[in-house]
Formats: sequence, C-alpha cells, structure tokens
Amino acid sequence: MYTRRSGKVISRVSTINRKYLSFQAENTNARYLIPESSKSAGLSTPPLIKTKEIIGTKHYLVKPNSADINENVLSEQLALESSLTDDLVKNGVPLRLVLSQRLQGHCFVNPERVNVILEPGIYSKDEEVDNNHVVRVRGLPWQSSDQDIAKFFRGLNVAKYIDKEKPKFDLVLYEDIPYPAFLGFLPKIGHPPLVSMLTLSVPCAFDFSFGNVCNPSYVPEVWMGFSDKMTFFERLQNYLFVFVTHYWIKTRVINGQTELARKYFGHTGKPSLEEMTRNRTLLLITSSWLYQFPRPVFPNTIHVGPTHIGDTKPLPEDLRTWIEGAEKGVIYFSLGSNMRSASLEESKRSAILTTFAKFPQYRVIWKWEEEQLPGLPSNVICRKWLPQHDLLAHPKIKLFITQGGLQSLQESVYFEVPLIGIPFFGDQDYNVKIIKNLGIGTYMDFDSVSTEVLYNLMKEVLYNTSYMDTVKRISALSKTQMMSPRDTAVWWIEYVLKSGGNLRHLQPDHWDMPWYQYFGLDVFLVLLSPVILVLYGIYKIISRCKRKSSGEKLKKS
Repeated sequence: MYTRRSGKVISRVSTINRKYLSFQAENTNARYLIPESSKSAGLSTPPLIKTKEIIGTKHYLVKPNSADINENVLSEQLALESSLTDDLVKNGVPLRLVLSQRLQGHCFVNPERVNVILEPGIYSKDEEVDNNHVVRVRGLPWQSSDQDIAKFFRGLNVAKYIDKEKPKFDLVLYEDIPYPAFLGFLPKIGHPPLVSMLTLSVPCAFDFSFGNVCNPSYVPEVWMGFSDKMTFFERLQNYLFVFVTHYWIKTRVINGQTELARKYFGHTGKPSLEEMTRNRTLLLITSSWLYQFPRPVFPNTIHVGPTHIGDTKPLPEDLRTWIEGAEKGVIYFSLGSNMRSASLEESKRSAILTTFAKFPQYRVIWKWEEEQLPGLPSNVICRKWLPQHDLLAHPKIKLFITQGGLQSLQESVYFEVPLIGIPFFGDQDYNVKIIKNLGIGTYMDFDSVSTEVLYNLMKEVLYNTSYMDTVKRISALSKTQMMSPRDTAVWWIEYVLKSGGNLRHLQPDHWDMPWYQYFGLDVFLVLLSPVILVLYGIYKIISRCKRKSSGEKLKKS
C-alpha cells in the first residue's frame, strides 16, 4: 500500500537469485552521461558506474561495478524513466543497461539545438508556432522514413557490441517501440525471454502485435482521439484508420524493418521479425484501466500502473515560498517536454497571460523554456525546468493545465489535482477524453485557445467543487492495489525469470490459424449449411413447380 498526498511508497519486494537483464529504452538523451559531456556541464560521472562502451552519440552502456556496489545509490544515479531499476537493483538483480534518460534537474552550459523536420502523414496537424516556421507533427510513430530509422540504428551501433562480447542474458526488458528491427540481435544472444513495456496509451497496432483483440466498433484508436461513445462516422473513421494502419505495418513497415535488421544486425530472417514480436513473453503497461477505455486483453498483458510515481522530495526553497504565499492556491501550466511553450504564437501567449491575470487570488507557475516572458503578470512566474512530480504533490496546487501526456495525467490524479487539457499530438487527444470521461477536468483544442474560452474553463474547474471531489475519489481508487505498480512489475519480471520464459499458459495460440478459422467462418458455414440446404431445397421445389405449371399452360394453349 502507499499513502495519498505524501507520495510515500512502502515496498513489498521479494528476493530472487541474481540474473542479468538487458534494458533498452527509447527517447534517447543519455549522451549527457558520457564523461566529456558531464564535465562540460559541470557534472561528474556517477562513481559506482563502470564504463563498458559508448555506443553511438545517444546511448551509453553501463553495468554495476560489483567490486564496491552500493545498490541504493546506484539505483538513484541510474534514474531510468521507468523507475523499475530502483527495485530491480535493490532486489539483487545485476543490470546491464542501454541508458536513455536525461539527467533531471540540471541545466547544461552549452545545450545543443537540433532542427528536426517531421514529415506529415495520415494523421497530421500543421500548427504555426511563430512567424518563422511551421512545426509538422506526425501522428503515427511508424511514419519515419527508412533513412531516419537507418540513421538511428547506425548511431546506436549495438551490433558491434554484440559481435565483440557475445553476451548472454536471461531476459530482455525493453521499451516497446514500433521499430522491431533491433530484435534482429536476439538470435545472437540466445533468444532470451522478451518482456516489453509500454508507457503510452495503448494503440490498436500494439494490441494486434501482442495477439489482443481490438474491435474498432467499440475500442477507439488512440491516434484518432475518440471516446468509446463513437458516432457512426467516428466508427467509420476508426475502422478505416485501424485497418489501413494494420495493412501498412504488415507490409511496408515490417519489410523495411527486416531489411534494416539484415543490414545492421546480420539477421538472416529466421525467425522473422513478426515471429519474434509475437513470441514476446509479457507486455507490461505502465497504466491502469482508470486511464483507458475498456477493451479485452489476454492474461500476458499486465496493467501494472504508473511506475514513475514514487516518493516526493522537498521543493526548492524559492518555489516553496512562492507557492505557500498564494492566497487561494496555485495553477501549474506545462506543455511537457516535447512541446515548447516558448514556441507558441504570440497571440496565444498573450491570451493565456491575460487569462491568468484575471485570477489574481491564484498564483501561476509556467514551465517556460527561455530566459524571459514579456508581459508577465505579477501573479505569474516562469521556470525553465520544474520538478513536476514533487510540485503536483504540494497541497496548494489547485489546477494543472497540461498537454495531456499520460504520465502527467497519472501524476495529477495521484496527487489529487484537477486538469485542463490542451492536446497537440500523439495519444494526447485520447488522454484528454479520459480526463473528461472521468469527470476530473475538461479540455480544449489548441485552435480554440482564447482569453474567453480559457477563462470560462478555468473558472469552471476551479470553482466547481465536483472536479476536486471526483479527482480525490479516482485518486483513492488508483491507490487501492494489492501491491504498488513498481512491485507489481518486479513481481512479474521475477515470475518470467523463474519460469525460464515459458508462459505458454498465458499466451494465445491463434497466430498460425488461417483467417477463416480465426473469424470462425468455417464454423458458421457448418452451422448455416442446414439452413442453406433447406433454402436450396425450397428453391428447387418452387422452380420445379413453376416449370410444371408453365408446361401445363403450354399444353392447354
């Protein structure tokens, strides 16, 4: 069990024998752990981590220095996004990791500015963020070109490490990504059990790849942003999107990924990437049914809950003083790490600031990525970086205005803070529908942002006590579990290790069924055959009667 507002977690982790695990996660920013970058940033490399090999510019391979390992310190210094390493390391599980996490809470002296052009796709949104450029946001993560993916794998350079050391692992734990080419190295390390983690709301493509059922009639595709109460035309769009995406992945994506696996990992094609994907032992989803619309899943799909939520830490003194000096409370405004508030067009920024000024009894904290924000009202402060987890835990936070990321939604619910969502891309449209459906807040489209609309929404959520009452109730439900999310995830990882990866009793056995068997068409045909035979007999009798009647008429004439 774990407490409510304090965020304290009481761990219930058992012990297991030492095993090796390989951890690969996405959204790579771990180059800041490389000593050269650390020195330029005024940071030191964690003393208990022994460098094994730098693989590319974005990934860093480390492993515990078993000679003088301090497990608690090591797990803190690794600070992986999933937070599972805390409990795995404390549990005596040596880890060999491909890190991909920025060091949180630190500003770097000479940060890189990278201009990225994303190609528009099936589900894209073009937004003007200032007078100089247009950001093109891709809705489907699979829409990267082969060239983009090839560059990713060339930079990762995992193949050289595997060819050099020929490591053996008992289990591979990895962030589920839509680029299965990296699975091409599995045959070289002995096909260990494969456990994937998903930190997004679950798209139908991920369900299909794991053997789960995703019926477009009542399961809304995450990228479409529908609720489970779809109109006819929404269901039509949902069907088209799901089947077109599924066809694309089965053809172009898999074919392209197979070629990349052959080129960069020497994969022979046996087993195929599809076979390795479907043979994953377990899928751990870092969410719960509170944050998703219901759908059927098989027992090897485990909803463990938000593993990133842990114990809270004290806020910086200046931030704590500002918050506690607020008359009625504090409003927190952040668009996350993937969307820069500083890139918003001036008219939107002005409308937002004007709205904040209309609530002088509340103070506002805005995550703003630049040094200054012109026209700042007296009740608003800006920070380039904020400890969101610890900030939301403060009882004076009364409203969170967010882009609708899943982790932000989970943290807000956990710490009992109502929300207003302003979605931009990805699963954010889906997540803000969940906010509305749960009754813990509301949302608006970015195009609709104006002083009047935002003021009315803020007034509704701040002064209508039903939102706060509901989020407290939902928060209590989210914490009513036999084990914490981290302990649940660790328990299942231990279960896989103890079983040697043989969890066939949890896995569906329909992959090799012909499509007509999968949909039961052969059974329906057998069941309908008597009806068809009866109808055919009636048809023949009527036809014979007609011919006989026509013949008699001809004789009479």
